Parts: sequence; C-alpha cells; structure tokens
Amino acid sequence: MPFLTRERWRTTCRLFGTGLVFVAAAAATHAALLLLFGPQPVLIHVRWAPAVDDAMRARLEVRYALSEAQRLERSWSYSLADPSRANIRSLIGNSAVEDTHYLDRTAFRRWYFSPRRPYQTAHARYPVLVKLLRGAFLLLGLVGIGLGLREALASGSLARPPSRLPTAFLGPATVLPYLGGQLYARIPSRATIYASRMALAHGAALGVLVALAYFPVASAMMSEGDFPNHIRRAVALTHGEVAVPHILFHTVTAAGLLAGLAPTAAAILATLGFQALAAWGVFWLARRSGAPVAFATCVGIGMVWVAPIFPLEVAADAPLYPYGYFVPNALHNPTVLAAKAFVPFLIVLGVMLTGASPTASRSSSIAIVVILAGLAKPHYVSCVLPVLAMVWAWRWWHGRQLSWRPILTFGIAAAAVLVWTAAGTVVLAGGGTPVVAPLAVLQTFGGEDIPVDALSIAARAGSDLAFPIAVLILWPSARRFRPLLLAWAAYGLALAQVLLLAEAGGRMHDGNFIWSPQLATFGVMAVSAAWVGRSSQRWNWRIVVASSVFVLHVAHGVWWIARRVGDADVPLNWLSLIAP
Repeated sequence: MPFLTRERWRTTCRLFGTGLVFVAAAAATHAALLLLFGPQPVLIHVRWAPAVDDAMRARLEVRYALSEAQRLERSWSYSLADPSRANIRSLIGNSAVEDTHYLDRTAFRRWYFSPRRPYQTAHARYPVLVKLLRGAFLLLGLVGIGLGLREALASGSLARPPSRLPTAFLGPATVLPYLGGQLYARIPSRATIYASRMALAHGAALGVLVALAYFPVASAMMSEGDFPNHIRRAVALTHGEVAVPHILFHTVTAAGLLAGLAPTAAAILATLGFQALAAWGVFWLARRSGAPVAFATCVGIGMVWVAPIFPLEVAADAPLYPYGYFVPNALHNPTVLAAKAFVPFLIVLGVMLTGASPTASRSSSIAIVVILAGLAKPHYVSCVLPVLAMVWAWRWWHGRQLSWRPILTFGIAAAAVLVWTAAGTVVLAGGGTPVVAPLAVLQTFGGEDIPVDALSIAARAGSDLAFPIAVLILWPSARRFRPLLLAWAAYGLALAQVLLLAEAGGRMHDGNFIWSPQLATFGVMAVSAAWVGRSSQRWNWRIVVASSVFVLHVAHGVWWIARRVGDADVPLNWLSLIAP
C-alpha cells in the first residue's frame, strides 16, 4: 500500500502551498507595517548622570529619539522611537547615562517583553488594524501547514473518508451546500422554535435587568479600586502592549475602544456584560438542577448582589474591600468580576467530566470555556483542576469508565492557561512565584486591622457561607449532590491556597491568592441556591429558612454596596434611595 494516495498527495501539497502563501502574506504585511509606520516605540527608563542638566538632557533625547518624557523618582520614562541595535548601543555606552531599564545592556536590544507604546502617527488605529491583519494571515498559514502535516502523516488511516477540515480550508464555498443540508435537516419544529424564542427573550430580559440594576455601581467604580489601572492596560492593549496574563477584561474593553467608545464607556459595558453573564450562568445552573424558572431568575439576579453577613459596623463603614472576608462579589477588581461569570459553567463541566452526567459538550466548547475562564483570572481553574484530577484518578483506579477525550481537553486547556499565567506573572507583570508561607497573605493583607487566628478565620468564613452551611444542615441529602460536592471541594482547596501560600517578592501585599476563596465562595453559593431551587417544587419550612438566609446575604450586599456608591453622582443611581 502506498504511503499516500495521489488524491491525498495533491491535497497535502495544496495545504502546504496555501499555508506558505498565507505566511508570506503575513511577512509582507509586517514589511508594510515597518515601511509605513516604522518600528513600534517601546517604553524604557533612563537614569541620567548627575552632571546632565536640562539643556543637555533635551539634546540627548533628540539624539536618541526619546519622546514622551516623564519624570520618575531618580530616572525618566521615555518612548524609544528608534529601537535599532546601533541606537541602543550608543545610548547605553554614553557616559551621560548611568543606567537603563527595559534594555538588554549586553545584547543592545530591547527586552522581549518590554512594554510597547503607541505608534507616533495621527491615525493610531491604522497600525493596530495592520497588525491584526498580519496575525490573521499568520494564523491561517499555520493552520494550513498543520493540516498539511496531518494529511501527510495519516498513513495508518488511508481508508477513512477525507476530513472536511482541509476541504473547508482550501475551498470554503464547497462546504456551504453541506452546511445548508445539515441546517435544513436540523430545522426544529414550530413548538421548539417558540420555546427557543421564549428562552432567548427571557435570557435577554434577565441580562438587561441585571445590567440596568448594576449600572450605577459600574459607573461609580470606574475611578476606584483596580479599575483605573485595568482601563489603562486595556488602552495599552490596543497598542500591542500586554502587561498581565489575565487579559480577558482588557481584551473586551479594548474591542470597545477599537469600535470608537471612550475608555470608561467601554469598561462599563464590559463590566455589565460580565455581570449579566454571571447572572445568566447561575440561572442556567439552577434550571439544569431542576429549579422553577421564577426561582432560578430570582437566584440569578440575587447572586450578583450577595455578600457576607457582615457585622453592622462593617456594613455601615462600607469599606471597598472588607478585610478578612472572602466577598463573592468583589467591587473593586474587574478581572475577578470577569472570572466570576465562568464559575457556574466550570462547575457543570466538572460534574459532566466526572461521569455524574452525560458529557454533551464538544471538546471545542470545553476548551473555550476553560481558556476564557483562565484568561479572565485563573484562580478557580487552579482549584477545580486538582479536584477533578483526584476524581478521575479514583475512578480509573476502580475500573470506572471515563470519557478520555473531553477529560484530556479540559486538562490540557487548564494546564495551558495555568502555565501561561505562571510565566506571564513573572515576565509580564513582574510578580513572584508561589511560596509556602502560612497565613502570610492574611497577615500582610489587613493583618493590622483583623485577627488572623483560627477562631476568627472560622467565624468570618461562617459569615461568608451562612447560606451554604444552612443548606447542608437542613438537607443532609445535599451532601450527595455532585455539583455541591465539587463546589465545596474547590472551596477547600481555595481556602488552603490563601492560608498556606503567598507570592514571593514585593507582590505579597497585593493578596492575589485571596481571589481563589472569593470565586469559590461564589461557586458554593450558586450551587447551594440551585439545590434549594430543585427542592422548592413543594414549599416547606426548610425552603423558607434557607431562602431567608439567602435573602439576608442579598440584603447585606445591597446595603454594603449602597453605602459605598449611594452618594455617587451617576445616572440611574437607585441605591441612593437605600443609603443616601
């Protein structure tokens, strides 16, 4: 039998050729980018010698193409418009320069991950569009070459029917009749169309309602907490600068900027979109668990506002971040807000992949959810993956059947985003590596204001999780509910992270491991609400007690947020009626 049939050989050659053409187009686009706009400026720091006065510094800035000067403590920040090796060598070797940052002083080049600055042109969007076109050409080229390798190495499966991927890549129009036939064959009945329209209308109404309710909070928070920093990073992303590995919020905001929105407006829309997605995810989780539509809707809306049952003095002070509490709805950080939206979907996927329910999701859908959750903020992924790995190992050891393809998809995608985060935290964000340091995060992050002994930590955890704990007490059978088991196991791992680990270096005071129990608290609350929803077909005293505790969480959250933003001068600020 020949290694390749004539037809497959022709297909392989066409795939390689098409891929190389796209790679050549990417190279030509890159050359056009350099020809039209020159090399992209980079951010550098220069510390001048004490003898350099203002006039001499101005002459040196012109000589070395340094612009956008900004005074730091002992050095100056610049945009280097000429990053050529000769210019950098001359700058570093000049006796007027004491030190530099973001430049390799031995290879005479910029750092590979040095921040990029905007192109010095009157039309700042044109270089960005050319770079996007270059990336698209390069991606298509790599896809073509990869498909060519796949066809060339498929010697063991010559009898199989040809794949549709090469056909779709080489001639997209040829697959349109196939797609049309598939679509026609799957046209649903009139009743199914009506149900789908009603579900779509309900989801849209839920999203609009959550967005309108949260609009004053989002508007007021744009100038507080971590929002200004992340908005600046979104603006920098439009110029090709990646400052942190968790870039989903920045990417969505940057898309709004490229569409012509102002930075604040784009960030508000991104915030409202992620909050609406979080509410819809909780609604979807509750409906999958058997909750009625009305109950699932109320839970989805309420979960956006839940907070720990604070002591009255804490809620009255309305701190931006209540030290010691693992707040499921953090106000001040947009990236954890984005990550929260994917928690319900990760829980459902995890339950599917443990064999507790049929795995209906495609591998591509699993990978997309995991990657998006990791790019939003990878903390909950880092909690769910070890729990699932232990379950998979236990089931494999006991001879239970496992669906290896979706399991490998989930595992590889999760490992990829965690490796990307670990590398990006050190290289892009200048962070440190995890170290074992018991209670260091809590002591550094608010240790002067709150006690960090075991009893105090347990008391605050009880305030965070009063509703889920009540569900476990009221329904002993809930302890066998697979989503709740997974959510509690992830919470245990998240709590272990914040109690035992810390980030080495100067980033310890940021308290980055606190995000893990915050997201895990949201997950436990959402699944506990789903359990109550599935048990609410017949109301009894347990439903009333559990629902009352949940409403208490929501009331504390609304009061805390209203005390924080009630006096903000923003449109539609209905919270001013609660706590003016």
